[in-house]
Amino acid sequence: ALEIRYIDIGSVGSSGIISEVQEFEFGDAPSRARRIVSNSDVIISTVRTYLRAIAHIDSKYNNCVCSTGFAVITPNQNHLNSQFFYYMIHSQKYVDQIVSRSVGVSYPAINASEIMDINISMPKVEIQEAIVKYLGNKIGGIYSCIDMYERQIKKLKQAKKSLISEAVTGKIDLRDWEIIEEGELQ
Repeated sequence: ALEIRYIDIGSVGSSGIISEVQEFEFGDAPSRARRIVSNSDVIISTVRTYLRAIAHIDSKYNNCVCSTGFAVITPNQNHLNSQFFYYMIHSQKYVDQIVSRSVGVSYPAINASEIMDINISMPKVEIQEAIVKYLGNKIGGIYSCIDMYERQIKKLKQAKKSLISEAVTGKIDLRDWEIIEEGELQ
């Protein structure tokens, strides 16, 4: 059976990171799984764009299928660096423009063709590449810090869970501890 890897709108966070790719047999895939994405595409949620479900597709997600709730844009690499386009469209200025053109109250949406009508600043490709390199270095450092803190948080949660388990099962003696404020031990 043909299997597909599916990117849903909920899988793309405001940071542009795709957190989850679901795998389905073709016949079991959601009806909205209809858009194939390729390396260098940029996907933009057309619903509630203010949530910034916008991502740059790299080789890891090549040939995935995404929701019809995304506009899939393939920049012409001769004139527009796809990573530069992602940074531009992900910026507050362009998200605000998309949101201002969206229609609806609970789930404001925009047509993909209207996204293409938004003008973007487009310096020469060499300048775009320099900007992408600079931002990539800065963002890479930020993501390294985030990753380190997320690992620390995970370890602390595991330690907390272990301590609670040991206290509940009597493996550690808490009889000499004083309660300073409700819920705190000393």
